[in-house]
Amino acid sequence: MRKSQPPTARLIELDSLRGLAAICIVFWHYSSHFHVQPLGWLLRPFYGNGWIFVDFFFVLSGFVLGRTYISQSKSIAFIKNIKHRLSRLYPLHFLTLLAAALGQLIIIWKFKSPFVYEFNDIYHFILNLLLLNQSGLERGLSFNGPAWAVSSEFMINILFFSIITLPRKWVVVAFVLLLLASFALLIPKGVLTSDVLIMGFIDPSLLRTAMGFFMGTLLALGMERRKSRFSYSSLADIVSLAMLITIVGYLAWKPMASAARSDFILVLIIFPTLMLSIIGSNFIKKFLQLKLFVILGAISYSIYLWQFPLELASRLVAGALQTSLPYGQPWFLVIYMTILVIISGLSYKFIEQPTKRYFAF
Repeated sequence: MRKSQPPTARLIELDSLRGLAAICIVFWHYSSHFHVQPLGWLLRPFYGNGWIFVDFFFVLSGFVLGRTYISQSKSIAFIKNIKHRLSRLYPLHFLTLLAAALGQLIIIWKFKSPFVYEFNDIYHFILNLLLLNQSGLERGLSFNGPAWAVSSEFMINILFFSIITLPRKWVVVAFVLLLLASFALLIPKGVLTSDVLIMGFIDPSLLRTAMGFFMGTLLALGMERRKSRFSYSSLADIVSLAMLITIVGYLAWKPMASAARSDFILVLIIFPTLMLSIIGSNFIKKFLQLKLFVILGAISYSIYLWQFPLELASRLVAGALQTSLPYGQPWFLVIYMTILVIISGLSYKFIEQPTKRYFAF
């Protein structure tokens, strides 16, 4: 029997899942922004509903941070935890914000209108600088639009770091109450939230983030409470495969960019089950630990934040050439994704890793 790993070990296979989820989100934006679907017979589920993988990010982030910070030594270090999280999120957010702002300014100057996201003024630039671009203060998505998830997650992170300073029994109660409250308030609108504030002051995207994040933290607490080690199981491989098939089939079945109450099942049941089954799997774990997937997992944050600046760059290239780029061609999609991965790899090596070391606390 193979040696099992302790609950606090780094789970590389989940990092790989994050990388694959980032790629699926890129496909969603590619389709919705360029209005084409090359290789649609294969990628249709992700073109149509790849947005749901942002919620996988939230569940996974809550799980990872829960395993990392819910301990006696780390939970009480509130300020240090905030600084550490900022050092991870902010440098790349700031750089891609500048890239998107420059790109939008040039596009507005050349084409007289912004590309996709329209709220590119000083007010929204300041919100982005302060990581408040998805706080309820915004009028809509701005500059590097996908960064809304960075903003909402950081605010939920602050709440998380505050809660874990409490006695353990209150931590669990707080997580459960926040999960239930977020779920209850979101049910009328669905996971794919609107821009309308709930109860007049709550940004629905914050609730969406909180729901997934605290689902993940409760999952981490559940693992810790077992006080046991995960063993490798063929049954876990079967469950993992079943969850993956369920996710792809569900996304293919749903109309494009649609919201349904069944999305909550995906976020609160299917995603967590997938994560736990992969942790305990054998074959699928090995597959996700292949170097290609590990690299995608490492650069997933860069992939997510560089996707829109690359879209802006392609729009500028098309304008300079005075032609439209062949976005609908499979070969162009392959080149586009390759460029994005290369940019993200360089970003990880020369931006993410150095700043992480520099701001290490």
